Amino acid sequence: MMAASRQGRRILLVEDNLGDADLVIELMGRHPGHSDEVVNVPTLSAALEALRVGLVHAVLLDLHLPDGHGEACVSRLRAEAGEVLGD
Repeated sequence: MMAASRQGRRILLVEDNLGDADLVIELMGRHPGHSDEVVNVPTLSAALEALRVGLVHAVLLDLHLPDGHGEACVSRLRAEAGEVLGD
């Protein structure tokens, strides 16, 4: 798992390509006053576990993962994770 930044919103990035994940994290960190934490996991199963153990405000989901593809990824994530936004 890789994280970037300080306090703020917690964004779960589900991306198995390390180069793509690094690019997203870098681009998100370029904004002035950036305080979001980006947590990267490489699989849908790791994303589900991350959602179970901690508050997540948003999810950026790759639709071509080793353990899931396309709309089925979104459906499984929504069914097992429920509401993402918390207090």
